[in-house]
Amino acid sequence: EDLRKTLENPGGIQIILRAADGTIVGYLASKPHNEALEELRQYDPKMQEEENALYIESIAILPESRSLRTFLQLGKIFLQEAKNRGFKKITMHARVASSLSSALQKRYGAKYLRTIDNWLNFGESFDYLEIEVGTKKEP
Repeated sequence: EDLRKTLENPGGIQIILRAADGTIVGYLASKPHNEALEELRQYDPKMQEEENALYIESIAILPESRSLRTFLQLGKIFLQEAKNRGFKKITMHARVASSLSSALQKRYGAKYLRTIDNWLNFGESFDYLEIEVGTKKEP
């Protein structure tokens, strides 16, 4: 239900990945940072208000469809759309165990701010990251 609300949120950017046959193989769901802050501050008390920022709530790609190329393409599309809409920052809590946090830091220059152990009672650590987004539109 929470994911459905995020996917239907017009203030965020939602990307659905489809295979050549049209089957959904993944997605990226985001919402305005300050909306996420209201829900997540109890789990990460250091979160602060951010104007013109998006919070990535969830990224999922089916295992058989995961590749570096797919991941990079998803990130490129998302960041370009965020830039086009005038967002200045992307925030997220990214999994450490799956190397998502590390990949975002290396590939997209995500800035590591802190680690939260047992994020949302998932039993694993997540890093809080921020990515600066250029707001100058491409010609």
